[in-house]
Amino acid sequence: MLIDEVPERAVRRAGAAIELPEGLLVLDADSGEFTRMPKPVADAEIRGLSFDGARMVLVGGRGTCLLRLADAEQRWHGVPEERYDEHADLSPDGRTVAILTCDEENAIISLLDPETGRRRDIWSDPRDGFTRV
Repeated sequence: MLIDEVPERAVRRAGAAIELPEGLLVLDADSGEFTRMPKPVADAEIRGLSFDGARMVLVGGRGTCLLRLADAEQRWHGVPEERYDEHADLSPDGRTVAILTCDEENAIISLLDPETGRRRDIWSDPRDGFTRV
């Protein structure tokens, strides 16, 4: 089957998502069928799904985004100045996002509370050892 033959529609929950140049191939967790979806955010890449499949985590130039699949609501959490987010993933309960952030000299792991937007650095590697922050 060709990707173009897969029907395109929104899903409420995803069991898996594969990024393709022309959009997303998503396993609908409710029906068990594959469907195509347009890429939700042009300049961001998928980094994971919530445990229940209802939210997608994306990382892009603006920071980290939590996308609710049912209605395509985007909640962006900006990146601190002089940094860029590389990777992010939700905890199993969905209440915390772990983010790998980088700047010119360091790799930093932060925890983000998606409800409040508060980001707290918990680890940094200044490339000459490991530092807890």
